[in-house]
Amino acid sequence: MKKIYFLFFILFFCFNSICSVTTDVILDNAIEFMGGEKELKEYHNYYIEKYIISFSTGGSSSSDMQKVYFQKPNKLRIENYLHTLLKDVYVYRDNRGWLLSLDEVIEIEDDVSTGDIWLNGLDYLVILKQSNLSISEDELYYIINFTAESGLAYKFYFNRLNYCLDKICFSLLNNIYEITLSDYRVIEGSSINYPFSREIFLNGLEICVEKVKVIELDKRFDEEIFNKPESEKDEKD
Repeated sequence: MKKIYFLFFILFFCFNSICSVTTDVILDNAIEFMGGEKELKEYHNYYIEKYIISFSTGGSSSSDMQKVYFQKPNKLRIENYLHTLLKDVYVYRDNRGWLLSLDEVIEIEDDVSTGDIWLNGLDYLVILKQSNLSISEDELYYIINFTAESGLAYKFYFNRLNYCLDKICFSLLNNIYEITLSDYRVIEGSSINYPFSREIFLNGLEICVEKVKVIELDKRFDEEIFNKPESEKDEKD
């Protein structure tokens, strides 16, 4: 009889342990790891400079630099440079997007690019808590599944030991993208824990490594940088 009671206790304990790990518990701990909800929501703008090493299928690589300007809730500007030469500019605002490349401006009509801009904010995990989520897990991770308004389905992988967000996966046009996050450091002048290194994989092959060089919080931007970019031809006209 004692064995039956003991077995019942073990099953009851295991059941409650499993059920206690909800999406709210995971995200609350992950948010705390990153610096806390109050701190994450405090900052509305940021500026980042990072080095990017891109890999080709032939095994060669190239080094670039990228500058990122973000303003809550949905304004984003990305400038890509080859050494010091500006190659192209992406601008997103109010669910619209443009690409300036080879002195030509193209409007981006991709819902994934223009609809999920808020995911670039420092407080995206806080916003994620308000969404319709599901949870799964494996030996290493708690996995939160989320489908954005764009229709893109994301999987967020949180380390079971410390709730650190280690990886984000999504599928796009029959391709599987995996972004691994590492080298978490506290941003100077804040208590925010931010991943200074990202590796991006496409269908299992590493295509890019990003290393943050500079990150500045609440940097003031000229509002015009989020306007539709102009080519040299447009400026002359």
